[in-house]
Amino acid sequence: MDLFLPAAPSSGASAQSRRGGEGGATRTVSQETSRLFDAGPPGAAAVDPGQTAAWSVRAPQTRRPDEAYSIEQEAYRDGLAFQKRRARRRKVLSVLRVLALIVLVPVALVLVFLASYVLTCIFNGASPQEVVDLVGSLVHTAWDFVREALPVG
Repeated sequence: MDLFLPAAPSSGASAQSRRGGEGGATRTVSQETSRLFDAGPPGAAAVDPGQTAAWSVRAPQTRRPDEAYSIEQEAYRDGLAFQKRRARRRKVLSVLRVLALIVLVPVALVLVFLASYVLTCIFNGASPQEVVDLVGSLVHTAWDFVREALPVG
């Protein structure tokens, strides 16, 4: 992407003559930038023109030409194995989180309802024995409702 507008040849020559420049060929900033990127990293050998990403990180070869032991291969293999284990662990934990939400949300709702029922009974003046009887009656009614909804046997 070129950030500068290209100058017309006549305006570039007149601007150069006004600055007192020489009449030789000049390079634009974009040409200089592309020349620097084509050269590759400092100290690197000449870039193969068929290679599209000169600075890209590639996996080491599976076998070295001289059949020697490669620490790079082992480090790459270890890193890849770690990434696979981490991805598998994340998937398992996400499934466990979803299952926990499926189970814990209804349980939490039941506990909140039960607590509000008990507090309502207490605020209406029920004694502890009456609260136990009312909660037992509530559980019995809920159990009968579940048995009617799910015909078993």
